[in-house]
Amino acid sequence: MLVTFEPGVLLVVIAAGAVLAVTSGTGTATARTVIALAPVAASIVVIQSLAPAVCRPDCTPAATVGPLTIYDEGLSRALVFVTRLVAMEVVALPLLATTHPADLFAALRRIGLPYQVALLLSLSLQLVPILRRELDAVLAAHRARGFRGRGLGALAPALVPVVAGSFERMTTLVLALEARALGAGGTRTSFRRVELGPVGVVACVAALVGCLAGVGLAVARGPAPPLSIAFPPAVAVAIVLGSLAVFVLVLARAGRALTAG
Repeated sequence: MLVTFEPGVLLVVIAAGAVLAVTSGTGTATARTVIALAPVAASIVVIQSLAPAVCRPDCTPAATVGPLTIYDEGLSRALVFVTRLVAMEVVALPLLATTHPADLFAALRRIGLPYQVALLLSLSLQLVPILRRELDAVLAAHRARGFRGRGLGALAPALVPVVAGSFERMTTLVLALEARALGAGGTRTSFRRVELGPVGVVACVAALVGCLAGVGLAVARGPAPPLSIAFPPAVAVAIVLGSLAVFVLVLARAGRALTAG
């Protein structure tokens, strides 16, 4: 996903991720995450369409709205960026929702990944839910004391205790890793053990082969030429204005929440 701009490949990944989300019971959470990140996708479409860097200075105008010009190459690349974002979301969310980080660490060690890399990945996955729980606790404490505890206006006073708590947690984590002799070498053991059955082995091999094949193909083909789709002017304007409306609406709601807080 991170090395390709091929829309067909990304759409296949999205379809596979959607099936994975539905079958794992995380379809609703995945859909909510995709909707929550819609403002990010909208900003990508607006910025890339109006000020593309991929084709400068030979960009193809698709439509003109007042003093602004929408370019085919920028809009095409923006839609590919959005497709990549959705592909990463629908694949990552089911994994994060159904796999305990300790099990993921044990599985990565089981397939031979160095424990430093496996630990880094597992700690990264735990960071977001830990910060979310700490933020919920701080907001609950604010509500108990009569302060604003909901909306964007409540985030500003909550950031300081959350950041301070994260530094304290990081210090505790470093001491715990040192107490367990991280980096001292020797054979490492783990309380959790993940046994790979035939299906797991086949899945790991297939994923590794697919990853290596994709990277090799991307390197062999070299830099991809700018993707350019000739959009009808009405379609290009509708896509950009719709994205701009979503972005402005979210900013307006955020501004009202901050002023109300």
